[in-house]
Amino acid sequence: MDMYIPAEYEVVRNAENCTVCRSCERQCANGVHTFDKDLGKMTADGTKCVNCHRCVCLCPTHAIKIVK
Repeated sequence: MDMYIPAEYEVVRNAENCTVCRSCERQCANGVHTFDKDLGKMTADGTKCVNCHRCVCLCPTHAIKIVK
């Protein structure tokens, strides 16, 4: 039986503030952030997040926060 273990951290992105500059994607060493070409927006995989806050600090529009 497979067990589902929820992500320890949730990456919350304010869609109104996000300009899709992709800074978070370039700066994340863990591959949390990706650009979805079909949707034209950024997505995040919280299961890869280690809570380093690099994306939070480097987002020019303060569109990202990490929630435990």
